[in-house]
Amino acid sequence: MFVTHNVLTHTARWRECSSLFLIHLNRLLFFGADSMGDTSDKLPDIEKSSKDYSSQKYGGEDKAMAELLEKNQQLEKQKADLLALIKKQMKLIDILKKQKIHLESTRIIQFTEDELIHLFGIDKKDQNM
Repeated sequence: MFVTHNVLTHTARWRECSSLFLIHLNRLLFFGADSMGDTSDKLPDIEKSSKDYSSQKYGGEDKAMAELLEKNQQLEKQKADLLALIKKQMKLIDILKKQKIHLESTRIIQFTEDELIHLFGIDKKDQNM
C-alpha cells in the first residue's frame, strides 16, 4: 500500500510538471509566432552577416597566414644571404692571415739579411756595385 501511495504521488507530480511544461510551451509557441514572423524576414540578412563575419574572421586569418609566410620567406632569404656573407668573410680572414704571415716572414728575412751584412762588414755601397 505504501508503494502505491508513492507511485500515485510521483504520478501526480509528473502530471503537474508536464501540464506546466505544456502551458509554458504553448505560450512560447503562440507568442513566439509573432516574433518568429519578424525574425524569419531577417533570417537571410542574419545568415549573410554571419557568413561575412566568418569570411572576415577566416579570410583575415588566411591573409595573416599569407603575410606570415611571405615574411618567413624573406627572413629565410636574408638568413641565406647572411650565411653566404659570413662564409666570404671567413675566406677573406684566412687570406689576410696568410698575408700577415708572409709579411712577418719577409721582415724576419730582411732583419737576418741586414744582420749578416753587418756581421760580414759589407757596406751597402759595395752591394750596389
